[in-house]
Amino acid sequence: MILALSSLAFYLLIVYAVENYMQELYIEKYLPSFLVNSKTYAVVVTDLEGFYTYVNSYFFDKFSFITNHFIGLHSFLTINPKDHEACLHSVQQCFVNSNAVVKVALRKPENHLNDFYWTSWEFSLLKDENQDILGVLCIGHDITETELASKRALEFSQKVETILDKMSDGFIQLDQELKLLKTNKVARDIFFPNQIEIYGNCILDILNKDLVSKYLAQFKNALHSNISLAFEDFHEETNHWLNIVIHPTSEGLSVFIRDVSQEKISQIELSKSEYKLKAILDSTTDGNLLINPEMKIISFNKTALNDFHFYYNSELKEQLDVRTFLPEENRKLFDIYFPLALKGQKSTVELEKEIDGKKLWFEVSYLPVYNANSQLIGVSKNTRDITVRKLEEIKIIKQMKLLGLLLGSNLMN
Repeated sequence: MILALSSLAFYLLIVYAVENYMQELYIEKYLPSFLVNSKTYAVVVTDLEGFYTYVNSYFFDKFSFITNHFIGLHSFLTINPKDHEACLHSVQQCFVNSNAVVKVALRKPENHLNDFYWTSWEFSLLKDENQDILGVLCIGHDITETELASKRALEFSQKVETILDKMSDGFIQLDQELKLLKTNKVARDIFFPNQIEIYGNCILDILNKDLVSKYLAQFKNALHSNISLAFEDFHEETNHWLNIVIHPTSEGLSVFIRDVSQEKISQIELSKSEYKLKAILDSTTDGNLLINPEMKIISFNKTALNDFHFYYNSELKEQLDVRTFLPEENRKLFDIYFPLALKGQKSTVELEKEIDGKKLWFEVSYLPVYNANSQLIGVSKNTRDITVRKLEEIKIIKQMKLLGLLLGSNLMN
């Protein structure tokens, strides 16, 4: 009895296998040979309930680690559970429109069921010559590299966004048509404080009209000349001075915005101080130079101008490095005392020079200069001719020595 049942089961298994094989051959008749033998595309056909009725050799080889026999098994076997709903929906769409091709991305197991990779599939209804439905035709290929590249690009983009938003300077990226591609928080707060939908719009349409009239020529000039441009602008809405640098790029324009309000205020205060100081200094006989921390000459009085012309045959100029005007022996002293003045220390040194065979003496002072907020804005280098005083001192010293010699001689006698 047991033997008879075993023989029957074996017979039914043979019949089932033959039927499946014949069914596969029948379905294969309606498939192009390049899909049947493809080394790139996985091709499967399922019945209306989602059970496999056909798989090509590429699909079989790819997922043979799951089973050696797919026919009759449900297609969910090779699909990530999270994508089952998307798969069902795509099949339903095929029946909504029997001539439609429905595209869907599905995760498939790789080597073992815990690892998945991305595949892209196209679902459609497979029909015979009488337009009777044979099943759901599914054609898919591996898009893992594309997905990973997209993910890496997204992660990189998010890192860039984070870096940009941490910048203290504002940043705006425009395309060739001046459409806004990217910006950071600083720039948004300055130019688009209450706007949400800004990307993809021409910056001329979303900027304040007053700013458009200021910036349009600069944007066009940078685009057409392919040369970086820089300019300053007072932004009335935030009451700040901005330094704006425009760099042409392959995409369009990169715009960097730096708040220079404090620098501008210091410049204005310094300018006011200069006028006051210059009026005072021009009435003195001392030569005076006002030098900023970058060693550039900010201002000088008439005495300094005349002295440099007379003693060094040089003409003082503002905004030039003071060291280019100083003789070597003066520069050595400058390199010592100027840094000390920048640290708030006052220094005075006497300097002896021989000019046209005559000995001259000068008293040179390095004094830190502060604004009304007690911020150091530069160094005052003050030069005073003390030749008359030194000659008097020498004369007195000689007289004292002579007197000492006379007194010593009288005591000996």
